[in-house]
Amino acid sequence: MTMIKKTAGVLLAILLPLTAVAQDAPALKSQYEVNRQVVETERQAIVAANLPLTEAEADAFWPVYREYRNAVAGLDEQGFSVVMSYAKLYNAGTLTDMDGTSLMDDAIAIEAKRVEERTKAWKKVQKVLPGVKAARYMQIENKLDAIRRFELAREIPLIEPAAN
Repeated sequence: MTMIKKTAGVLLAILLPLTAVAQDAPALKSQYEVNRQVVETERQAIVAANLPLTEAEADAFWPVYREYRNAVAGLDEQGFSVVMSYAKLYNAGTLTDMDGTSLMDDAIAIEAKRVEERTKAWKKVQKVLPGVKAARYMQIENKLDAIRRFELAREIPLIEPAAN
């Protein structure tokens, strides 16, 4: 799965450094959308290259894949908003305890929705692919998500406690 390793750089492109928040918000949002589209295209190519499907399996699988990725795209958008809110507060030095709690509540709620979507996708994929191929697909998704999470964690600084 060397193609999965190659995508780390592309996935990183979607994660704008927090210092970029000083830019104009519409430009930053536009760049995020362009980067997200590149990542989704690369992601689909990685899945295709690593999931050998018969023609019949492909006909049944790709609509399920697109439905799942569309659902997750909305969650990615919400996650981007949370990161941008954090970045603004972090860069301004105005992050309060309430902000920290609110941001984490939002992030956890988004992750819970992501698990719901992954569970729905798993059930649908099992209906259209044999067990081993269905599991392989979910492994590929999990690996790509792990890369995304790692890159995001690497870019986002830890919250600093207020000085007393």
